[in-house]
Formats: sequence, structure tokens, C-alpha cells
Amino acid sequence: APWASIFRYAGINYNIATREVSLPESKRTKYLQTIADIREKAKANQSRYQLPDIERLHGQCQWAENIHTQGKWHVKGLQDFIRAANDQPALRHQWRYGGERIRQDMDWWEATLQQENFWRSFDPTPAKDVQCYCDGSTSFEVRARLSIRLVWVDTHSQKADPPSRGKVSSSLPRLPVPTMDPELHRWFKPTNPIQDTSERWRSLLKDWKEKQLAKNQPRTEEIRATTPQPARPTVLNPTQPLATKQATGFHFTAPPKRSVNTRRFNPKKIQVRPTSNRPDDIKADERFATWKPANRTPSQSTSKVQDEQVRQLILSSFAKSTKKGYSTAVAQWNRFCDEHNVEESKRAPADPELVELWIAEAAGEKSGGYLSDWASALHAWHTLNNLPWLPDPKRLKLVKRGAKYTQPPPKPPRAPMTSDWLNKVIPAANLNDPKELATMAAATCGVWGLFRLAELVIGDEGFDPVRSVTRADVKTEIIDSQGKQILAITVRIPRTKVNRQGESVVLVNQPPPSDPVGLLTLHTLRNPSSNPAQTPLFAYREEQQLVPLTRQEFLTTIADIAHRVGAVEIHGHSMRIGGCTTLLKKGMPPDRVMVHGRWDSNTWKRYVREHAEVLAPYLATELQATQDRS
Repeated sequence: APWASIFRYAGINYNIATREVSLPESKRTKYLQTIADIREKAKANQSRYQLPDIERLHGQCQWAENIHTQGKWHVKGLQDFIRAANDQPALRHQWRYGGERIRQDMDWWEATLQQENFWRSFDPTPAKDVQCYCDGSTSFEVRARLSIRLVWVDTHSQKADPPSRGKVSSSLPRLPVPTMDPELHRWFKPTNPIQDTSERWRSLLKDWKEKQLAKNQPRTEEIRATTPQPARPTVLNPTQPLATKQATGFHFTAPPKRSVNTRRFNPKKIQVRPTSNRPDDIKADERFATWKPANRTPSQSTSKVQDEQVRQLILSSFAKSTKKGYSTAVAQWNRFCDEHNVEESKRAPADPELVELWIAEAAGEKSGGYLSDWASALHAWHTLNNLPWLPDPKRLKLVKRGAKYTQPPPKPPRAPMTSDWLNKVIPAANLNDPKELATMAAATCGVWGLFRLAELVIGDEGFDPVRSVTRADVKTEIIDSQGKQILAITVRIPRTKVNRQGESVVLVNQPPPSDPVGLLTLHTLRNPSSNPAQTPLFAYREEQQLVPLTRQEFLTTIADIAHRVGAVEIHGHSMRIGGCTTLLKKGMPPDRVMVHGRWDSNTWKRYVREHAEVLAPYLATELQATQDRS
């Protein structure tokens, strides 16, 4: 529409109503694709890069800096790579290593550009302790503010020349004019680069074009030349720096958001030759459930409908995450068979020697546990489709053991989120911000309740009241313990990773600031819900509505808060790891830690950090008891 408040000009989206700018979706996706292409080429060339690719990415990042202003601190690696090639022309067409900094730059830009609907505000904050100032100037008019009075001066008839200072001064009371006169003189200089907002953007566009032409690089997107329209009146204070904010959300003046490495990645699609029993038009995580063997023999005692009914019942016994992992393994098995031209009769039932070769080829590159899961997935797929499992269990056990012994070095263990970590980070959080309050409440509950992160926040599958914890699943009661009353909160988890019937977790008061009961109570009071049964436990208020706290929002927000105090960054499972360590250090017996953490096996031992602080008190007690007996 001719008078639309949202429009695109010079490759940037403007929202005049909210005074915000954003990067067009086409550019955002194109820039992300550039990063993905560069990573793919680097992976195929031993982590090396070529100059044209880096120059193209650098130009795109420079343009994106108009929206993501913090990006200027994340192009140093790209610039160093380009500068080295310019100093030595022989390097222009060679594959070269870029170092750790260039990878960090791409990580930051990838995480930043993945933010959908990101808008940067160019609306200034109100002037402070100023009674008379000029808060708007365009080629149409000049506006001055004296206390609460506004004075407008029409300069449209004098558009070709700078506005007259006398004309403005005569419109204002005499007292502030001597003070304003030097400022007006400076502001009305025609050489001032920020006299007009549109002039500033045109200048940026011109500089960008010149840089692209100088580099002799093809343009990534044609920018159509348009006749600049007369600037509209604006209240932009020329001395005020631009602020950054989201188009939606609870606004809080805080340090800029940081990217966080959540150990998540988007794997490539495993290419498998499609057949009638292995269609290519299904989702990757549904292959385990939908792919069937080509030579499957129907049951003699049941009909096809009954057979499928039993098959669906078996599928319901697997967790969604398990079926997703098993789908990857089944796809890897068929990809291996495609590469070796294995006929269908040897794929299902799987030939024992081929299964052993399949694991042996991946040994040394993947962990032994991951390859063991491959074999388990293929075995489960045979069971699901009523096929015999032919590999010898003893031989397969030795093969998997060998894969474990030859696996690559493991990644460093995840840092724990302990009570000490929380006590350091919570004071840096803005508890008046609903999202930060919800994040810290979830973190304290996770540590003291030994929750899995997926039990508290919403994952990629979205909110489901049947599976997710809601406000209605929280119960408060007073427990009498040895004559002392204790306030306890019981959180009922409808369904967990290992228990379809759900489990309960108990929380009690802890020393502040990492008190889960206090923070959870404060969170629910400030983010009330009229329908608790349909509201996620840690939903927070944003733009007058409740928004569920997602895994990505939780990790990004808590990493940003931790950065303010220089605390170590954490990952999704750090709560359960840190909570286990915290409770053991406080003297809780290991068997009670197992009950509280809902462990049926000794897997909790892998979560123990700070072994000396955990074991030393027990060892010292035994030593003292021995000395007393002697």
C-alpha cells in the first residue's frame, strides 16, 4: 500500500509505526546458506577456505551489521583472512586454514541470523534533564521542544537551502535562544551526515556498493535504484546512539545477547537409494517406523490388518527420541548397503558378516557407544518387522568392544551447574524481566530437583499438556519433620524419558539466592495464568500473553546472564550433573541421591564432579573412626 507503515527500502525492512528495522527474510536465509556452503567446502578440504567465499561472506556480514550492530566485533577472523591474501597475491586462489577465530565468527553470525523476526529499534530514549532541545529535523521542517511545548518551523519552501537560524530563533522564547543558537548552527550545516535519516541510509548503501565494485564480486541480490522520496518528519535525536531491541518481548536494558554453543547441530540428510519399501518422501525421524523389508513374509495366523495392529503396538513401546535415533541407524545401514551394492535379500534379514563390516568401517571415527546403538537399532528394526536376527551375539559383542577401544578421544565433560554457580549468576539476572525470572526459576528447580532440561522447558515438538509439566502439576504442602514444619513443592511430571506413567519431584527451601521454592513462587505470581492445566510451568509474559520457555531460549538467556559475571557457560544436561554433585557435597547419601534423581542404575556416577570434595569427608570420617577404635 502507498501509505503502509512496513516497507522495504534499499534491502532493509522498515517499520515506521514501531520505528524499527530488520533484515529481509530472503537475505537472512541467503546469508545462512552462504555460511552452510562455506562449512561444507571446508569440511571437504580439511578445514580450509578460499578467498572468494570469505570475501562474499564478509560483504554479507557488513550489510547485516546495519541490523545486528554487535556484528562488528565478529568479523575479525574474516578480515584477517582477506588481509593476508591481499598482502600476498599468490594466496588468492589457494585453500588456506583460517584458524579458530574465523570459525568463531561464523558460529556467532549463524546463531545471530537464526533469530527469526529480529528488529532493531532506531527510536531514541527521551532526553534527560534538558528543558530546551531540538528533537527532530528533516528536509521538511525543524522541530524544537521547550519543556512540554513543541515549535514547528516549515522549511519546505526553502528545501534547496539550509533552514534559517533566525526563522527558528524567532519562533522560540528569547531566553534559551542564545544557548540553542550554536547548536542550531552546527545542526543546520548542510555537510552534517546525519541531518536526514534517509540520507544516512543512502550513504551507507553507496559505500556498500563501492566496496562490492572494488572487490569485483557479483552482487548477491540486485538492489533496485529508486528515486529517494522526501524525508518524513522524525523525532530522532541526532546525538542519541541507536538502541537494539526485539520487535516483541519484554524490553530490558541489558548487555547485548550472546550466542551459545548448545551442542546442537543440523545433520545432513542421509542419502539412501529410494525404493517402494523405502520411500524418500517421509521425515528422517520416521524411517524406523515406516521403512519395511522388501521380502517380508506375511503371517500365516493373522491378517494383514492384525499384523499392522501388532506392529503399531510395538512401536508405541519406543520413546520418540529413541525412534528418532533408531531412524538414523536404519538409514546408515541402508546407505552402507547402497555403497556396497548389497542386494535386498541380505539387508533384511541382515547378513551377519555385513553387520560386522558396517560397524568396523565406522570404528575409529565414531564412539563405541554410538556404534553399539546402531546395532541395537538394527536389531530392534528386525524385531519390529518380525525378522530373525542372524548375527552371533558373542562375535557382535567383541566387535562392539573393539569399536569402543578404538573410538576417538571423548569430548571434555560438561561443566556442572552447581548451587555455587547459581549463587554467582542469579544476582546478575534482572528478575523484573519475566523471561529472565522464568529462566532462573527453571535453573534452580533443575539443580535442586535433578530435573532433565526437557522435563522443564518446551522442546522442538512443542507444548503438549499430556507430556509437558503444567501449572496444574504443581502441589504445595506443609511437611512436619521432627517438630519442624517444612514447605514442600511437589512437581508431577506426566511422562518422562524412562517412565510413561510419570514421576514426582520434591523441592524445598534452600539458602538464597538459589532458592527454588522462592523463585518458583515469584515466577508464578508475576506470570499468572487463568488456565493452569493448559499453561506450561515456566511460561512467561510477553506482550500481554504467556509464552512457553523453550530449550533454546533457556540456554541463550542463561548463557547471556552468566557472561555478565564471567561464569562458565553450561549446557542442557549441566543441571542434572551439577545437582548430583551439589547434593553429594552437602552430605546426602548416594542411595538417596539415586532416589531423588530417579536413577534405577549406577549411571549417576558419571555425573559426579569434584570427586575430592565429595569423597574426602567420608574418607576422613572412616579414618577418624579407625583411630578412635585403636
